[in-house]
Amino acid sequence: MKNTFLIVALFLISNIFVQCDCLRDHHDNDLCYEFDRRQCDGDEWSDIVPLGDSADDQETKMKAYLEDKGIDIEDITLVQNFHEFVCEACVVCPQGDRFFIQIVDEEDVNILEELELLNFEEAACNNL
Repeated sequence: MKNTFLIVALFLISNIFVQCDCLRDHHDNDLCYEFDRRQCDGDEWSDIVPLGDSADDQETKMKAYLEDKGIDIEDITLVQNFHEFVCEACVVCPQGDRFFIQIVDEEDVNILEELELLNFEEAACNNL
């Protein structure tokens, strides 16, 4: 009888942990994207987010720029020197730095696409 009780108790406890949403990783709905800074200050936002600023300042200014465009930003990260090797052609080549952003609303992807950001694509949210 004790063994049966113990087996049932263990089954119930393990079932609780399996069904508990708090133990699962919920990244299915995360909306994360990445894009690069263009060589020769070829981006519309180059004057607003100067290359010489600290990474924190660039992140803050990029977030403000994107929010000005109507995009609700959840998180933003700048990875400096993301590209080890880059070409030096203006406008078509990355400068080396890459922004990673997480947005709130999936409809904002259309606005981001209209900005024609260099190498804009979906990204893993673990980069933020």
